[in-house]
Amino acid sequence: MSAELARTPPPTAAAATAVVPRTTLIQNVLDRYRDALNALDPMAARAVWPSADVKGLDRAFKGLKEQRVQFDCKITPVGATAATASCVGKVAYVPKVGGKGDVKDQQWEFKLLEKNDSWLIDRVVTTR
Repeated sequence: MSAELARTPPPTAAAATAVVPRTTLIQNVLDRYRDALNALDPMAARAVWPSADVKGLDRAFKGLKEQRVQFDCKITPVGATAATASCVGKVAYVPKVGGKGDVKDQQWEFKLLEKNDSWLIDRVVTTR
């Protein structure tokens, strides 16, 4: 029996490589964006949204003691290299001055593009 096992060829590299669904890759980008907002880190936001207004985010973040963003998204692929994500959730924040926080319902519309095998945010529109 061990001779039979010895003759069994090893799995190929293609069989060992798992294909990650496009929606999972896109959700990972959205999660990284949310994490950047929660960390009040404009450069982390820019890492997944290259055209993000870093100076504007920095000004906004400097006025906050804390922020917690949560959202759930419906991802819709558009062709081979684009997608949209419609998200609903909440933003809870505590300003540095005044100290009294607030929680607001919010919606996000993301346009994402795949470039060089990486998904990135192209545009974000938020509404309350």
